[in-house]
Amino acid sequence: MEAPLHSAQWFRVAGLRPRLDEQAAVQRMAVRGAVWQVLTRPDGTRSVRLNATAWATIGRCDGRHTLQRLWEMALAELRDDVPTQDELLGLLARLHRAGLMSFDRQPDFGAPSPDAAADRTTADAEAPRQSLLAWRIPFGCPDAAFGWLAARLRWLFTPAALLLWLLGVGAALVAAWPHTAALSAQLRDGLGTPRGLAWAWLAYPVMKVLHEVGHGVAIRHWGARVPQWGVTLLMGTPVPFVDASATAALPSRRQRAVVAAAGILVELTLVALALGVALVVQPGALRDLALVVVAIGGLSSLLVNANPLMRFDGYHLLCDLADLPNLALRSASHWLHALRRCVLRMPGEAPIVPLPGETPWLWAYAPAALAMRWSVALGMGWWLASVSSVLGALAALYFGWTLVGQPLRALGRWLTGWSLAPAERRRAGWSIATLALCVLGPALAVPLPDAALAQGVLWPPEDALVRTQTAGFVDAVLVTEGQAVQRGDPLLRLAAPTLLAERERLASRIEALQADRFQALRQDKAQLAAVDHALQAAEAERAQTEEQIAGLTVRAQAGGRVHLTGTDDLPGRWLVRGALLGHVDTGAPGRVRVVVAQADAAVITAHRGPVDVWLIGSAAPPMRGTLVGTPSGGGAPLPSAALGERHGGGIATDPADPQGLKPAQPVLQADVRLAQATGERIGARAWVRFEQGRAPLAWQAARALQQQLLHHLSPQP
Repeated sequence: MEAPLHSAQWFRVAGLRPRLDEQAAVQRMAVRGAVWQVLTRPDGTRSVRLNATAWATIGRCDGRHTLQRLWEMALAELRDDVPTQDELLGLLARLHRAGLMSFDRQPDFGAPSPDAAADRTTADAEAPRQSLLAWRIPFGCPDAAFGWLAARLRWLFTPAALLLWLLGVGAALVAAWPHTAALSAQLRDGLGTPRGLAWAWLAYPVMKVLHEVGHGVAIRHWGARVPQWGVTLLMGTPVPFVDASATAALPSRRQRAVVAAAGILVELTLVALALGVALVVQPGALRDLALVVVAIGGLSSLLVNANPLMRFDGYHLLCDLADLPNLALRSASHWLHALRRCVLRMPGEAPIVPLPGETPWLWAYAPAALAMRWSVALGMGWWLASVSSVLGALAALYFGWTLVGQPLRALGRWLTGWSLAPAERRRAGWSIATLALCVLGPALAVPLPDAALAQGVLWPPEDALVRTQTAGFVDAVLVTEGQAVQRGDPLLRLAAPTLLAERERLASRIEALQADRFQALRQDKAQLAAVDHALQAAEAERAQTEEQIAGLTVRAQAGGRVHLTGTDDLPGRWLVRGALLGHVDTGAPGRVRVVVAQADAAVITAHRGPVDVWLIGSAAPPMRGTLVGTPSGGGAPLPSAALGERHGGGIATDPADPQGLKPAQPVLQADVRLAQATGERIGARAWVRFEQGRAPLAWQAARALQQQLLHHLSPQP
């Protein structure tokens, strides 16, 4: 069903005589094969883009003809392509709000139609908005200052300047590449200190000033105006801005793209200069400032400004290069119409007609941008919650309202805003209720398997481990790989010449103290107690040394087949006390040492049922196991480097740890006793599943969120 040609509100404006602003600039623009006219206010603050059918009517608004006459002329000329009266009303209202259209008397457009309401939403979205986290303060018109700068910086917009920029930035990146690890570690350590945060807070506004100067100079270079500049207080930090709305009237896509990319190019230039400074200066305040500039410029340019999903410079650059003007608003309107037509079965023409090749962009952009906004909001809220639970709660309320409440309210108004017949309104209500039930019902009522997964490694009992009792050099390996041994059999012999020398020294001292004791018994009994005390200490020290010397022979603590790591490399190697050399396979059911995230510790601790264990890389079916004890050891290293990310595991480790055993976040460890022998070597990775029964998906998600919040908000040791 098509939208009606006539409007119930037409009688309100039929006798008006519209006049297009004589000083408005009109720029012809070709977009994907279609010709558009861009109307721009004299001050450059607002612009409106019109297609050929709309321009056929608006272009005749000279104050002499009434709207009724203009409509009749358009109907006779355009026939089936004529815009509906509701569309024309919405367009006139939009031009009137933009200051581009006046009437012989005050117009009354009445209640807006859906298309007019959509146009109004589009127009309002183009205007800057104030929010609690971003408050815009205008400072005036900087057009003359930017014009003066543009006249003296024309050489920047030449191919030679672009080539010089590419060479400079490329040289900085090539020079910094070998030092990436060191620079990353210094950035990570420096930005977390109060000094680094202070430098960042001071450098950010200065970098943004240069960023906006780049935009302003580019705008004036191409002949457009900069009507306003000012500061946005973004979460308390002053961030400069310039009004680049006049760029929409530039005829060339290349010109508009250069304006959009100017700020990014400036920030990347600052990053290149800062990299050069950081590589040549000694540690100090200047180096810290340079690293802060690298961090801010890199994150701001690549993750924020250059991101086309965040409605900043990257978005405008994409729209200009791909010839997709107003992509975000057109994609949102396209999706809203599809939802209204397909989900609610409510008729109506599409508010926009896709241009050639534009349809895939319209389908893809809106959901991708929505996902990005959600990701940014969750990340910001998560960070604020780590600073203060109060700030985290306020951020949750604010983002919940802006990202959920307001869109749902606007969607409801848009979907049900027509003057529908009662039957159509009931059908729309039933459609919404059915959709909500289909989405929320299974999540709230259908029980699904509930389990916690963790990674671990096969781990023998403590008495099956082969460890050194004393530090020393490996003198000889007394067994072969896989050899059968009994409890107490020697496996390795270590050499420690210092211990032997210490034993000789202690023997001589004990002999001397015994002589002193004999003399004290005969001549000076007052010194007898002191000599006895020294003699006892020396004998205890000799006994400890003898125990250490006995520990130079590494013996099996259990019977079975011995497996040592790197047998050929052991002779002559220095081993510290407690070094793990291998294990003895006793043939008994083994254990899996499981690494558990703190968020899952409570769930796993409460688990007392059977546990399923899958050996990674093995075709064997899952084995049953039983949890032994409770997870513990929050500050302990990983039992095996195989569990770390750099070796294929799932645990993030500290990049500064060369062994890859220190987890980036504290984790707990627990043992699972297997019901049968595995036949696999110790150290093999395994997945461990702790079955919790069945629960609705919503309950599982709420519990996981609660655990993450408790872990995130709790003070870390």
